[in-house]
Amino acid sequence: MFSLSEVLTLLYFLATVAVALLGAFILGKNPHSRLHQFFFLASMAWAFWAFSEFMQHTLAGTAGTDFWIAAETIWIVDAVVSLHFILLFVKSRYLHASSAPRTLAPLYIPAVVFLCAVCYTELFIAAIALAPPGLDTSAAGSLIVVMAYLWSFACAALGWLLCIRYMLQLPAGPERRQARLVAIGITVPLVAGFFYLVSDTVPWFMIFDLPPVTALWFSLFIGYAI
Repeated sequence: MFSLSEVLTLLYFLATVAVALLGAFILGKNPHSRLHQFFFLASMAWAFWAFSEFMQHTLAGTAGTDFWIAAETIWIVDAVVSLHFILLFVKSRYLHASSAPRTLAPLYIPAVVFLCAVCYTELFIAAIALAPPGLDTSAAGSLIVVMAYLWSFACAALGWLLCIRYMLQLPAGPERRQARLVAIGITVPLVAGFFYLVSDTVPWFMIFDLPPVTALWFSLFIGYAI
C-alpha cells in the first residue's frame, strides 16, 4: 500500500507533466495569439509549482528542500500572469495601449517585490520551513508570506469577478459557454486559496488544499474553453 505522501508525490509529478503538455498544446493551436501565449505562461507557472511540490516531497529532510520551498513561490508569478490572461480574455479596455501601463504596473510590481524577498532574503524559507541556525526572521517572514498570499488571493478573486461579469454581459451562445468554463476553471484555485488562508485558524480546512487538483482543474477547464 502507498502512503499518503507517496500518492501526493505521484500526483504532483503527473500534474506537472499534464499541465505543461496542455499548455504547449494550446499554444500550438494559435502561437501568435496573446491569449494563447498567456495561457501557456500561466500553465508553465502552474506546472513548475507542481514540480516544486514534487521535489519537496522527494527530497524531504535533505539540504535541497529549502531551494524548492523558495522555488514554490512561483505561484506569485502565476497569480499575476493568470489575471493578465483573464484581462485579455474579457477584452478589458484597461489593456488598451494608453491604459496598459497603469493597469499592469499594480499587478507586476508587487510580484517583483515578493520575488525579491524570496531571492535576496531567507524570509520566506524562515516562515515556511525551519529557519537556519541564528536566523530569527520568522515574524517578518510570516508577514511577507501572508501579504503575498492575500495579494495572490485578491488577483484570483478579481479575475473570477471579471469573468463572471463578462459572462453575464454576453448573450446565450458559444461565447457565454466559453466564459462559463473559464469562470469554473478559476473557481477551484480561488476556493483552495481561501481555504489555505483560513487553515491557520481552522486547520481542517487544509483538506481542501489539493495543489495537483488545483493546477489540473485550472488548465483543463480553461484550456478546453479557449
